[in-house]
Amino acid sequence: MRLHASEVEAIRAAVREVFGPTATIRLFGSRVHDDLKGGDIDLLVEVEPGQATIADEQRLRDRIALAVQDLRTDIVLRERGAAFMPLERIALRDGILL
Repeated sequence: MRLHASEVEAIRAAVREVFGPTATIRLFGSRVHDDLKGGDIDLLVEVEPGQATIADEQRLRDRIALAVQDLRTDIVLRERGAAFMPLERIALRDGILL
């Protein structure tokens, strides 16, 4: 149950708008596996140092909400160069780059 092309493009555009062209996005969790029936969208967004703020995360949520039909979206913001948290390691290992 992956994302539709229009959802992917809306997420990419929103991330570029909020965090700029250097941000990267990975989809992870149940949406990566077609055989699972995941409902939520799990995103790891890697940003430049100083950009992982609650305000910017909310701006991103607001910009993608309509495109993903208000599906629950879990966003993990990761600053480049920061120590990896366990969930970030899983997202990097198992996620797919959008």
